[in-house]
Amino acid sequence: MLIFDTLIYAEKLQKVGVPPEQARVHAEQLKELVENDLATKSDIAELKRDIRQLDLKIEEVRKEAGQNQKDVIKWIVGMGLTVILSSTAMLFTAISMFAR
Repeated sequence: MLIFDTLIYAEKLQKVGVPPEQARVHAEQLKELVENDLATKSDIAELKRDIRQLDLKIEEVRKEAGQNQKDVIKWIVGMGLTVILSSTAMLFTAISMFAR
């Protein structure tokens, strides 16, 4: 969190001709902006760490998805071969029954 000294800022404004009440209000508004809305170097570093962690998680999910895709393909090919072999066996059984 940034610390903003409103007294010093208001005094600087007054030295260049800003009326005291305006200087005070301006300093308070700027303090609110600086302390609540500006990111510090620490905030940015933390955000970068979070982004790196998310990148690692995304890469992990992609690897899992790739492995799942391979597993699904293996399953589909296995089922396809099972259907073909079963159909072939039924066809040979039907042919042998009618050939007698």
